[in-house]
Amino acid sequence: MPKTNWNAELTPGQTGKLTVLKPITLWNRTSSGLSAAKVLQPLEGLKVCGYDSKHGGQYKICSGGYVTNMSGYIRYETPSSAVLNKANTDFAERDLKTAISYAGSLKWEIHIDYRKDKYPGKVTDYPNMTYFNGTKKYMNSAQTAINRISDTAKKNELQTSLNADVVLHYKRAQGYIDAVTSGKKLLTMTKELQNTMSADPLSDAGESLFHKLSYEIKKNAVLLYRVYGQSTREAILAAYKAPAEKEVEKHRFAITAKMKIDELELLNKQPISEDEYNTRVAEIENLVSQISDASVKAVYLERIAKFKK
Repeated sequence: MPKTNWNAELTPGQTGKLTVLKPITLWNRTSSGLSAAKVLQPLEGLKVCGYDSKHGGQYKICSGGYVTNMSGYIRYETPSSAVLNKANTDFAERDLKTAISYAGSLKWEIHIDYRKDKYPGKVTDYPNMTYFNGTKKYMNSAQTAINRISDTAKKNELQTSLNADVVLHYKRAQGYIDAVTSGKKLLTMTKELQNTMSADPLSDAGESLFHKLSYEIKKNAVLLYRVYGQSTREAILAAYKAPAEKEVEKHRFAITAKMKIDELELLNKQPISEDEYNTRVAEIENLVSQISDASVKAVYLERIAKFKK
Protein backbone atom coordinates (compact mmCIF):
# COMPACT_ATOMS: atom_id res chain seq x y z
CA MET A 1 0.00 0.00 0.00
CA PRO A 2 1.29 3.50 -0.82
CA LYS A 3 2.54 5.61 2.06
CA THR A 4 0.09 8.31 3.15
CA ASN A 5 1.09 11.85 2.23
CA TRP A 6 -0.33 13.64 5.25
CA ASN A 7 0.47 17.12 3.93
CA ALA A 8 -1.90 16.48 1.03
CA GLU A 9 -4.28 14.21 2.93
CA LEU A 10 -5.33 16.19 6.01
CA THR A 11 -8.51 18.25 6.09
CA PRO A 12 -9.99 20.28 8.99
CA GLY A 13 -11.09 18.00 11.83
CA GLN A 14 -9.36 14.93 10.46
CA THR A 15 -7.41 12.82 12.97
CA GLY A 16 -6.39 9.89 10.83
CA LYS A 17 -7.16 7.57 7.91
CA LEU A 18 -8.76 4.16 7.47
CA THR A 19 -7.81 1.79 4.67
CA VAL A 20 -10.21 -1.11 4.04
CA LEU A 21 -8.51 -4.52 3.97
CA LYS A 22 -11.61 -6.74 3.71
CA PRO A 23 -15.25 -5.89 2.86
CA ILE A 24 -16.79 -4.13 5.88
CA THR A 25 -20.02 -2.26 6.54
CA LEU A 26 -20.29 1.52 6.76
CA TRP A 27 -22.95 2.25 9.38
CA ASN A 28 -25.28 5.15 10.08
CA ARG A 29 -26.35 5.73 13.65
CA THR A 30 -30.09 6.17 14.23
CA SER A 31 -32.31 6.60 17.27
CA SER A 32 -33.06 2.86 17.15
CA GLY A 33 -29.48 1.69 16.65
CA LEU A 34 -27.31 1.08 13.58
CA SER A 35 -28.43 1.13 9.96
CA ALA A 36 -26.21 -0.21 7.16
CA ALA A 37 -25.27 2.43 4.59
CA LYS A 38 -23.12 0.33 2.26
CA VAL A 39 -20.34 -2.23 2.16
CA LEU A 40 -16.86 -0.80 1.79
CA GLN A 41 -14.44 -2.60 -0.50
CA PRO A 42 -10.72 -3.37 -0.08
CA LEU A 43 -8.29 -0.47 -0.68
CA GLU A 44 -10.98 2.16 -0.13
CA GLY A 45 -9.58 5.01 1.94
CA LEU A 46 -11.64 7.06 4.40
CA LYS A 47 -10.78 10.15 6.39
CA VAL A 48 -11.42 9.71 10.13
CA CYS A 49 -12.63 12.55 12.36
CA GLY A 50 -13.08 10.71 15.66
CA TYR A 51 -13.53 7.51 17.62
CA ASP A 52 -15.76 6.35 20.47
CA SER A 53 -16.51 3.09 22.30
CA LYS A 54 -20.13 2.77 21.19
CA HIS A 55 -21.20 -0.41 19.35
CA GLY A 56 -17.95 -2.17 20.16
CA GLY A 57 -15.80 0.82 19.20
CA GLN A 58 -16.28 2.76 15.98
CA TYR A 59 -14.39 5.28 13.87
CA LYS A 60 -16.31 8.39 12.83
CA ILE A 61 -15.86 8.98 9.09
CA CYS A 62 -15.49 12.66 8.16
CA SER A 63 -17.80 12.32 5.15
CA GLY A 64 -20.47 10.60 7.27
CA GLY A 65 -21.06 7.24 8.88
CA TYR A 66 -19.15 4.93 11.19
CA VAL A 67 -16.88 1.91 10.74
CA THR A 68 -16.53 -0.70 13.48
CA ASN A 69 -13.01 -1.37 14.73
CA MET A 70 -12.53 -4.94 13.50
CA SER A 71 -9.00 -6.33 13.51
CA GLY A 72 -7.86 -7.57 10.10
CA TYR A 73 -10.61 -5.71 8.23
CA ILE A 74 -9.22 -2.16 8.38
CA ARG A 75 -5.92 -0.39 8.91
CA TYR A 76 -5.92 2.87 10.89
CA GLU A 77 -3.12 5.41 10.52
CA THR A 78 -2.50 8.72 12.24
CA PRO A 79 -0.10 11.52 11.40
CA SER A 80 2.56 12.56 13.90
CA SER A 81 1.53 15.13 16.49
CA ALA A 82 3.87 17.67 14.83
CA VAL A 83 2.26 17.15 11.41
CA LEU A 84 -1.24 17.32 12.88
CA ASN A 85 -0.46 20.48 14.84
CA LYS A 86 1.01 22.18 11.75
CA ALA A 87 -2.06 21.26 9.71
CA ASN A 88 -4.44 22.57 12.38
CA THR A 89 -2.40 25.77 12.64
CA ASP A 90 -2.54 26.23 8.87
CA PHE A 91 -6.31 25.66 8.85
CA ALA A 92 -6.77 28.12 11.72
CA GLU A 93 -4.64 30.82 10.07
CA ARG A 94 -6.44 30.35 6.73
CA ASP A 95 -9.93 30.64 8.21
CA LEU A 96 -8.91 33.43 10.58
CA LYS A 97 -7.65 35.49 7.64
CA THR A 98 -10.97 35.02 5.83
CA ALA A 99 -12.95 35.79 8.99
CA ILE A 100 -10.98 39.02 9.53
CA SER A 101 -11.72 40.06 5.96
CA TYR A 102 -15.46 39.54 6.40
CA ALA A 103 -15.46 41.20 9.83
CA GLY A 104 -13.61 44.20 8.42
CA SER A 105 -16.47 44.79 5.99
CA LEU A 106 -19.10 43.96 8.59
CA LYS A 107 -17.96 46.60 11.06
CA TRP A 108 -18.73 49.34 8.53
CA GLU A 109 -22.14 47.86 7.78
CA ILE A 110 -23.28 48.82 11.29
CA HIS A 111 -21.71 52.30 11.27
CA ILE A 112 -24.32 55.01 10.70
CA ASP A 113 -22.04 57.43 8.84
CA TYR A 114 -21.02 54.70 6.38
CA ARG A 115 -24.64 53.63 5.95
CA LYS A 116 -25.77 57.19 5.14
CA ASP A 117 -23.58 57.14 2.02
CA LYS A 118 -23.95 53.45 1.14
CA TYR A 119 -27.66 53.01 1.85
CA PRO A 120 -29.33 56.45 1.74
CA GLY A 121 -32.83 54.95 1.69
CA LYS A 122 -32.16 52.29 4.31
CA VAL A 123 -29.86 53.95 6.79
CA THR A 124 -31.16 52.07 9.84
CA ASP A 125 -31.95 48.79 8.08
CA TYR A 126 -30.14 45.45 8.30
CA PRO A 127 -26.46 45.19 7.33
CA ASN A 128 -25.43 43.22 4.28
CA MET A 129 -26.03 39.73 5.66
CA THR A 130 -23.40 38.23 3.35
CA TYR A 131 -20.75 39.84 5.53
CA PHE A 132 -22.48 38.79 8.74
CA ASN A 133 -22.95 35.18 7.66
CA GLY A 134 -19.43 34.99 6.25
CA THR A 135 -17.99 36.35 9.49
CA LYS A 136 -19.99 33.81 11.51
CA LYS A 137 -19.02 30.88 9.29
CA TYR A 138 -15.27 31.51 9.30
CA MET A 139 -15.21 32.70 12.91
CA ASN A 140 -16.65 29.33 13.95
CA SER A 141 -14.37 27.27 11.70
CA ALA A 142 -11.32 29.26 12.84
CA GLN A 143 -12.31 28.73 16.47
CA THR A 144 -12.68 24.99 15.92
CA ALA A 145 -9.25 24.81 14.29
CA ILE A 146 -7.65 26.93 17.03
CA ASN A 147 -9.06 24.58 19.67
CA ARG A 148 -7.18 21.69 18.03
CA ILE A 149 -3.76 23.40 18.08
CA SER A 150 -1.40 21.84 20.61
CA ASP A 151 1.19 24.65 20.58
CA THR A 152 -0.04 26.82 23.48
CA ALA A 153 1.79 30.00 22.41
CA LYS A 154 0.48 29.82 18.84
CA LYS A 155 -2.98 28.90 20.06
CA ASN A 156 -3.11 31.95 22.35
CA GLU A 157 -1.78 34.22 19.60
CA LEU A 158 -4.49 33.19 17.13
CA GLN A 159 -7.20 33.25 19.80
CA THR A 160 -6.28 36.81 20.73
CA SER A 161 -6.51 37.88 17.10
CA LEU A 162 -9.83 36.09 16.61
CA ASN A 163 -11.35 37.77 19.68
CA ALA A 164 -10.13 41.26 18.81
CA ASP A 165 -10.51 41.27 15.02
CA VAL A 166 -13.55 39.06 14.50
CA VAL A 167 -15.61 38.13 17.57
CA LEU A 168 -15.81 41.75 18.73
CA HIS A 169 -17.27 42.97 15.43
CA TYR A 170 -19.54 39.94 15.14
CA LYS A 171 -21.08 40.57 18.57
CA ARG A 172 -21.56 44.26 17.81
CA ALA A 173 -23.27 43.37 14.53
CA GLN A 174 -25.43 40.84 16.34
CA GLY A 175 -26.56 43.56 18.74
CA TYR A 176 -27.29 45.89 15.83
CA ILE A 177 -29.32 43.22 14.00
CA ASP A 178 -31.31 42.41 17.15
CA ALA A 179 -32.09 46.11 17.56
CA VAL A 180 -33.29 46.45 13.95
CA THR A 181 -35.46 43.35 14.31
CA SER A 182 -37.09 44.62 17.51
CA GLY A 183 -37.37 48.11 16.00
CA LYS A 184 -39.22 46.82 12.95
CA LYS A 185 -41.61 45.01 15.29
CA LEU A 186 -42.30 48.31 17.05
CA LEU A 187 -43.02 50.04 13.73
CA THR A 188 -45.43 47.28 12.69
CA MET A 189 -47.32 47.59 15.97
CA THR A 190 -47.26 51.39 15.71
CA LYS A 191 -48.90 51.26 12.27
CA GLU A 192 -51.45 48.74 13.54
CA LEU A 193 -52.39 51.00 16.46
CA GLN A 194 -52.60 53.96 14.12
CA ASN A 195 -54.96 52.17 11.73
CA THR A 196 -57.12 50.73 14.51
CA MET A 197 -57.56 54.08 16.24
CA SER A 198 -58.44 55.72 12.93
CA ALA A 199 -61.08 53.08 12.21
CA ASP A 200 -62.64 53.02 15.69
CA PRO A 201 -61.11 55.12 18.49
CA LEU A 202 -63.38 53.50 21.09
CA SER A 203 -62.62 49.88 20.20
CA ASP A 204 -61.28 47.33 22.65
CA ALA A 205 -58.73 46.37 19.98
CA GLY A 206 -57.28 49.87 20.05
CA GLU A 207 -56.99 49.79 23.83
CA SER A 208 -55.31 46.38 23.70
CA LEU A 209 -52.81 47.48 21.03
CA PHE A 210 -52.03 50.63 23.02
CA HIS A 211 -51.04 48.62 26.08
CA LYS A 212 -49.13 46.04 24.03
CA LEU A 213 -47.13 48.70 22.23
CA SER A 214 -46.38 50.51 25.50
CA TYR A 215 -45.06 47.25 26.93
CA GLU A 216 -43.00 46.42 23.82
CA ILE A 217 -41.36 49.85 23.86
CA LYS A 218 -40.10 49.25 27.40
CA LYS A 219 -39.08 45.65 26.67
CA ASN A 220 -37.27 46.38 23.40
CA ALA A 221 -35.53 49.48 24.72
CA VAL A 222 -32.93 47.16 26.26
CA LEU A 223 -31.98 45.86 22.79
CA LEU A 224 -32.07 49.29 21.18
CA TYR A 225 -29.75 50.82 23.76
CA ARG A 226 -27.21 48.01 23.26
CA VAL A 227 -26.31 49.24 19.77
CA TYR A 228 -22.62 50.08 19.61
CA GLY A 229 -21.60 53.68 18.89
CA GLN A 230 -23.45 56.74 20.12
CA SER A 231 -24.37 58.17 16.71
CA THR A 232 -25.54 54.79 15.42
CA ARG A 233 -27.50 54.13 18.60
CA GLU A 234 -29.19 57.54 18.42
CA ALA A 235 -30.16 56.93 14.79
CA ILE A 236 -31.70 53.55 15.68
CA LEU A 237 -33.65 55.07 18.57
CA ALA A 238 -34.89 57.88 16.36
CA ALA A 239 -35.97 55.50 13.61
CA TYR A 240 -37.77 52.93 15.74
CA LYS A 241 -38.38 53.91 19.36
CA ALA A 242 -39.32 57.55 18.83
CA PRO A 243 -42.23 56.94 16.35
CA ALA A 244 -43.67 54.26 18.64
CA GLU A 245 -43.46 56.53 21.68
CA LYS A 246 -45.03 59.38 19.72
CA GLU A 247 -47.97 57.21 18.68
CA VAL A 248 -48.52 55.97 22.23
CA GLU A 249 -48.40 59.53 23.59
CA LYS A 250 -50.80 60.67 20.88
CA HIS A 251 -53.47 58.26 22.11
CA ARG A 252 -52.75 58.34 25.84
CA PHE A 253 -55.65 60.65 26.75
CA ALA A 254 -58.04 58.87 24.38
CA ILE A 255 -57.27 55.41 25.78
CA THR A 256 -57.47 56.66 29.37
CA ALA A 257 -60.82 58.28 28.57
CA LYS A 258 -62.01 55.07 26.93
CA MET A 259 -61.14 53.09 30.06
CA LYS A 260 -63.03 55.63 32.21
CA ILE A 261 -66.04 55.39 29.89
CA ASP A 262 -66.03 51.60 30.23
CA GLU A 263 -65.90 51.94 34.03
CA LEU A 264 -68.81 54.37 34.04
CA GLU A 265 -70.90 52.10 31.83
CA LEU A 266 -70.36 49.26 34.31
CA LEU A 267 -71.27 51.52 37.24
CA ASN A 268 -74.46 52.55 35.45
CA LYS A 269 -75.70 49.00 35.90
CA GLN A 270 -75.50 49.53 39.67
CA PRO A 271 -76.90 52.20 41.99
CA ILE A 272 -74.69 55.32 41.73
CA SER A 273 -75.12 58.76 43.20
CA GLU A 274 -75.66 61.75 40.94
CA ASP A 275 -72.58 63.46 42.38
CA GLU A 276 -70.32 60.51 41.63
CA TYR A 277 -71.84 60.18 38.16
CA ASN A 278 -71.25 63.87 37.35
CA THR A 279 -67.73 63.75 38.78
CA ARG A 280 -66.85 60.82 36.56
CA VAL A 281 -68.35 62.47 33.48
CA ALA A 282 -66.35 65.64 34.21
CA GLU A 283 -63.18 63.58 34.53
CA ILE A 284 -63.84 62.02 31.14
CA GLU A 285 -64.56 65.44 29.61
CA ASN A 286 -61.23 66.73 30.93
CA LEU A 287 -59.38 63.82 29.34
CA VAL A 288 -61.20 64.21 26.03
CA SER A 289 -60.39 67.93 25.94
CA GLN A 290 -56.69 66.98 25.80
CA ILE A 291 -57.01 64.62 22.82
CA SER A 292 -54.94 66.14 20.00
CA ASP A 293 -56.48 64.23 17.06
CA ALA A 294 -59.60 66.16 16.02
CA SER A 295 -61.35 63.18 14.43
CA VAL A 296 -60.76 61.00 17.50
CA LYS A 297 -61.91 63.81 19.79
CA ALA A 298 -65.12 64.15 17.79
CA VAL A 299 -65.95 60.47 18.34
CA TYR A 300 -65.40 60.82 22.07
CA LEU A 301 -67.44 64.02 22.34
CA GLU A 302 -70.31 62.24 20.64
CA ARG A 303 -70.01 59.41 23.14
CA ILE A 304 -69.91 61.79 26.13
CA ALA A 305 -73.05 63.49 24.88
CA LYS A 306 -74.95 60.27 25.50
CA PHE A 307 -73.99 60.39 29.18
CA LYS A 308 -75.53 63.83 29.52
CA LYS A 309 -78.92 62.83 28.20
